[in-house]
This record gives sequence, structure tokens and C-alpha cells, in this order.
Amino acid sequence: METSNFRKCMFAGLLLAVFASAGLAGGKKSTQKFYYDNGGAKMMAESQTVCITGENDLYLTPKIKYYFRYDESGRVTEKKALRWDTGKKDWGNAYLLNFTYKKESVAIELALWNESKGQYDDFSQRTVIEVDVNMLTAVSHYRKDSYKEHNWVLAYNHLISTPSDSPWHENAVLFAGINE
Repeated sequence: METSNFRKCMFAGLLLAVFASAGLAGGKKSTQKFYYDNGGAKMMAESQTVCITGENDLYLTPKIKYYFRYDESGRVTEKKALRWDTGKKDWGNAYLLNFTYKKESVAIELALWNESKGQYDDFSQRTVIEVDVNMLTAVSHYRKDSYKEHNWVLAYNHLISTPSDSPWHENAVLFAGINE
């Protein structure tokens, strides 16, 4: 159970790092506290609501809601995000992430909600996280070529190393789903 929680935390951390670099995460430091509601589910929740504290920590304000789909291995295959609209006091679509798993990698594609069309735009960004048995991780971020609709252009690439003698190595191997 701890390994599964570690995998989720590591995966969430990687996603945050990747999408922060892509400009989706805000850069300013917040003093607000975040609260998470998984509807009572310990694992593989169908949805999760994130709230922030209000003035003087007296009340919670909805911030974002996620809906998840999983594959037969319990891995997230789709994550749909909705943002709270304080004016309408209702949820509005924000973005959609699709996850595709291969033996030693995961590809994450992003589609933004287009309010005027009432649907998600085509996937416009892709991040591929590759992990090898030596724990060398490559994080590559691609954007759609504005001239050729079906071409992906490499925007940036990062290499991260987790040596085999690191205390994180065993969990990183489990996270990556690599059989040593």
C-alpha cells in the first residue's frame, strides 16, 4: 500500500514538474491550504475535489475537480479537470489529460477546453516520461507544429538520474513498472 501511495506521489510530482515547465502551473507562492476529497475512496477514486481555505481558514472554497479513468492494471488513462466558477457557482470544463503506457514510458497528452466550441480542442501538448533500468529518466515535452497539424515538435527535454544505490531506486523501479 505504501508503494502504491509513493507511486502516486512520484507520478504527481513528475506531472507537476513537467506541466509547471510547460506553463500550466502558477509561479507565485500561495499561503492557502489545500484540502482533497476522494469521496471516501482509498485507491482508484473516480473523482477528487480540491478545495482551498477561505479567509481566516473559516470556510473552504471549491477550486478544481478531477474525474479519472483507469486501465486493468489500475493506472490512470484519463484525467478530466473542471474548475470552479465562482460567478456561476458551478463547475466548468478546463482540460483533459490522456495517458498511454508502454513498457518503460508513459505519454501524457493535453487537450484544453474550448468554451466557444463547447468541446475539447485537439491534443496540443505531449509529455513523454521514459525510465530505463539504470533509473535514467528522460522527460520530453512536445507541442503541435503550427504548420503541420499532425507533427509534434520537441519543446524541451530533461534528464533525471536516480542511482541504483539511492533509497528512491526501488520505488522508482516499481513506479516505472520496470522488471529488473
